[in-house]
Amino acid sequence: MKRKAAAFNLIELMVVMGVAAVLIIIGLSGARMIQQRSRDALREDVLAQISEAINAYRIVTLKFPSNANVSFQTDGFYINGVKEVDLTKHTKSGSSTTDSQTLYYYNATSQGYLVCTELESGSIESVGTGTCPDPLP
Repeated sequence: MKRKAAAFNLIELMVVMGVAAVLIIIGLSGARMIQQRSRDALREDVLAQISEAINAYRIVTLKFPSNANVSFQTDGFYINGVKEVDLTKHTKSGSSTTDSQTLYYYNATSQGYLVCTELESGSIESVGTGTCPDPLP
C-alpha cells in the first residue's frame, strides 16, 4: 500500500498564492481610496477655515477682503499679509499632511466672496456665492 505524502502539490500552492495576491490588491486599492477621501476631507476643512477667516475679516472691517489683499502661499492663506489659516499644520489620523500642492481660488464680488478648490476625486468644492471656474486658474 502506497502512502500519499501530507503536503501541498504545486497547483494547490499556486492557487493559494493567486488568491492571496488578489486579496492584497483589493486591500491596497481600498486603502488608497480611504487616503484620498481623507485628503479631500482635509481640503474641505481648510475651505471652512478660510470661510471663517473671511467672515471674521468682514465683521471687523464691514467688507470682504479684495482680491488684491488675499493670497494663497505654500504655507498658508493670507489676508493683508497676515496668515489667517496655516496650511502646513493639518493632521489626519496622526500623520502630518501638507496642503501646499492644493490649488485654491478666491474671488470677491459685490454680493460676497467665493473660495474654490479641486478635490482628488475630481470635483470642485466651494464656499461662498457664485460658480467656480473649471478648471481653476
